[in-house]
Amino acid sequence: MKIIENWFRTSDGKQVFYNEFLPKDTEKVKFVVQIFHGMAEHSERYTHFAEFLVKNGAAVYASDHRGHGRNCLRPGEYGVWAKKGTWFSIVDDLKILNDITAKNFPDKPNFILGHSMGSFLARSFITRYSTGINGVILSGTGTNSNFVLKIAKTIAWLQCFLRGVARPAKLLDKLSFSSFNKEYNTEYQWLTRDQNVVGDYINDPYCGGVFSCSFYYNFFAGLICVNQLNNAKKISKDLPIFFISGDKDPVGNYGKGVEQAIEFYKKAKISKIDLKLYPEARHEILNETNKEEVYKDILNWISKLL
Repeated sequence: MKIIENWFRTSDGKQVFYNEFLPKDTEKVKFVVQIFHGMAEHSERYTHFAEFLVKNGAAVYASDHRGHGRNCLRPGEYGVWAKKGTWFSIVDDLKILNDITAKNFPDKPNFILGHSMGSFLARSFITRYSTGINGVILSGTGTNSNFVLKIAKTIAWLQCFLRGVARPAKLLDKLSFSSFNKEYNTEYQWLTRDQNVVGDYINDPYCGGVFSCSFYYNFFAGLICVNQLNNAKKISKDLPIFFISGDKDPVGNYGKGVEQAIEFYKKAKISKIDLKLYPEARHEILNETNKEEVYKDILNWISKLL
């Protein structure tokens, strides 16, 4: 596998970093997968998964979202979404990269995989850009109450107004994510049972930390839009969607929130929906102790659509 590091320019003049994971002979590419990473991580954490896909005929593309990874080369950029509407700007950024993949590999089936926050970005993405997408894999997703989200968004707005857009939102971090680890004695155990992965995450300067109030304001605004049935009805009705999650994942409310998300899309008349819950697996199923099983399930699902 060869890895090509690159940048693209966004519609508002930003530079966004992305990786291309490609076979040495690109003539062997059968399909394309674009990965949307989660909150407080970055695209290079998916290198192992990308290598598996490439060995099985894929070209894989993964960008760092704004406020994440290589896009935070200057101090004060990590975890900050200072401009209102950043969620939707990121969705448009992802479309730019999707267009790059289509240009590089025309007429090849195009799939997107979103994990955690990336799954919600994927759910926003397909309300605008589902045409030309052959399938969507949603990993570590869930369902959120709009009532709670609107309250949280108001708190984030107040914190931005009173303290500045770049200030860490410790209260919102505690309310949103700290509870995920309540069953465990050490930090970030809710992510995966694989202790090597947890250790690497803790030691990675582009992972973890307390994000800003401006991030949370835009994040909650994005989730509220994801929850709108009228938006979901814009998705192509025959778009295949594969929900995958650990049944010990708090983001998906231990499977219940994933099933609620499926019912939501069924109300939007989307018919091609599959689900796989992995017993005892936690949030990052692509980094779990049974990740090879997850990889094969994803590949098998894609292969049926080729």
